[in-house]
Order: sequence, then structure tokens, then C-alpha cells
Amino acid sequence: MLTVRFIRHGESLANAGGVTGEPAGIPLTARGCEQAQALISHTPGEPPGLIVTSPYIRARDTAAPAAARFPHVPLEVWPVHEFDCLAPARRMHTTTTDRLPWVEAFWDAADPHRCDGDGAECYADFVGRVRAALDRLAALPAQAVVVYSHGLFMKAVRWEIIEGHDPIGPETMRAFRAYHHANPIDNAQGFTIRREARAWRILEDRRSGE
Repeated sequence: MLTVRFIRHGESLANAGGVTGEPAGIPLTARGCEQAQALISHTPGEPPGLIVTSPYIRARDTAAPAAARFPHVPLEVWPVHEFDCLAPARRMHTTTTDRLPWVEAFWDAADPHRCDGDGAECYADFVGRVRAALDRLAALPAQAVVVYSHGLFMKAVRWEIIEGHDPIGPETMRAFRAYHHANPIDNAQGFTIRREARAWRILEDRRSGE
């Protein structure tokens, strides 16, 4: 049976309210590093068949303790990174609070093909990337896989499993935004999915406060 455990990266500098720059280079905080190490104590004794990580440094550093514990397990970097709706040049030297009005304006426009500028991603492309990741996972042989990713990407994975491949339009974009707000995923938390009868099933869904 193919099972996939998605884990959000540990606390990052952006999560802690710090000033950050290019999205891929945002590091973990000291607390985030501790969370990454603590994940190992909750990992089953049997190694997974594959470890996957986002290319972003905060996800890679969260995966590092698991990779060190299981050095013979393949470690692959997949495009399971966060959705960055803002152009990197605009977000340089800002905090999450600084960026909030721009992010809210992006979502309020509900235009799936709107792109903020060079290096940004439109919602339609983001959904395509999520669907491609699920298809790539589905093509793997039966094994346990661990994926170190990001909050919005992981919520989109759940959304795809729950809602299916609806056409990408303003209404589905608004619906996903509402789902995003109603279903938080804390740092170093996650959920497990299983491939059954050519479909994905959510086995475990650990949310904030549970």
C-alpha cells in the first residue's frame, strides 16, 4: 500500500514575524530547528521508502534530521514548495504583516491567472503543480513516503483530494481561500494519505489545537 506523510516545515523566520527576503532562502528559527529534530522521536522505527523535500531551505532543513537517521533512504527534491503569489522583488526586506495587504488584494481579485510579476506564480499554475505532485506520487510503487512541504501547498493537496479536479475559476479559488483560513496546519504538523482503488484517501488530519 502506498502511504504518504506530508509534514510542514518547522517554524521559519517569516512565521516568527521576522524580516525576510527571497522566499526560497527563508531559514528556520532556533525553535524551528528544535521542531525538526523532535519530529524524529515521532517517526516509526521502520525507515520510509522515500523522503521528498521542497527545494526551499526551511523544508530541506526540516527534512535533514530524518535524512541523517535514514542515510540509505533516497532523498529527492520535488517542486512541492510554497505558493508565492507575490513577486520576490516586491517582498524583499518585508515581514508577513507588511505583505498582508498585497496578499489579500491578490486573493480578493479571484483571478486564477493573475501574476504579480517575475518570479511569482498564478493560482492556476499552483494548482497544476499540486495536481502534478499527486500524480507523481500515485505513480510510485507501494511504500511509505514522507514529504516535507509547506502549509498552503499541503492544504491544496487536501483540497484536491476532498473536492476533486474541479475547473479552476474564480469561485473555486474563493472556495479554496475559505478552506485555507478554516483549516490551519501548524509548523511541524501534517497528515497522511493513502492510495486506495486508484484514489487518494486522507487517513490522518492533524490540525491546529488537536
